[in-house]
Amino acid sequence: MAKSDFPSVVAVSNTNKKRTVFEFLCSRFHKIPQSVWQRRLESGSVLYEDGNPAGMQDIAETGIKIFYYKEVEKETIIPFKEKILYADEHILVADKPHFLPVIPAGKYVNETLLNRLKKSTGIDDIVPVNRLDRETAGVVLFSINKDSRDAYYSLFRERLVNKSYKAISVKNTSVNGNKWRIENRLVQGDPWFRMRCSDGEINAVSNINLDKCDTSLCWFTLHPETGQKHQLRVHMALLGNPILNDRFYPVLFPDESDDFSKPLKLLADKISFKDPLTGKLHEFRTEQHL
Repeated sequence: MAKSDFPSVVAVSNTNKKRTVFEFLCSRFHKIPQSVWQRRLESGSVLYEDGNPAGMQDIAETGIKIFYYKEVEKETIIPFKEKILYADEHILVADKPHFLPVIPAGKYVNETLLNRLKKSTGIDDIVPVNRLDRETAGVVLFSINKDSRDAYYSLFRERLVNKSYKAISVKNTSVNGNKWRIENRLVQGDPWFRMRCSDGEINAVSNINLDKCDTSLCWFTLHPETGQKHQLRVHMALLGNPILNDRFYPVLFPDESDDFSKPLKLLADKISFKDPLTGKLHEFRTEQHL
């Protein structure tokens, strides 16, 4: 059993229903068996903000914070290292390798960029401002100061960050042109971890430039204006040039162990923005190559 080195936190939402901590956790995380929450509570591994353990029959008062440690049966070790590109009193910029999740999720609790950075820097209050898919490598921005955090979130909310990605696909001779703008609506698909196109208001916009081709492969520069989940992967598949080694689009491959020799050929190459606090122009670029 692998257990996270750092706690996760959940706040009890406003409700008129009187519930125990056990009942609240079972309801809030219904996919986790009740027996697991019982074991965690009885072993003292569910805590309040003051560090005291929560009890099975404690009342879940509105607004309290409950801390717990995520667990998985077995966690795969990701054999690639991240690198810190920049840090000041407000932000930290990291270069994430392929296959490493940004935050704990699914079968990963410690092998994540967030937890690795917490360990290497000693900074507990570190939060990702932008996200990358586990399979995608490149630049990720973190906030390390809660007082200025929303100022950096607002850069992405208001589309004030210029983002540039690199991608490789198998050459498709039927695709014409070298510049495309794709605008559509992406929503959760089936299964839930894939995205699909839908009618309705546009929420995903990507500008795609073809840089060069050889006899079998093509290289692209991608400029997303929005940040929907899997946006570039879906848009490249729609263009007829799915990203090399993509196991989700356009066809979902069977779930298998990662082949570390075949990373998704998608790289968050560069982000640039005007610092909301100082007005300084920042540009951060990955040191990795596809």
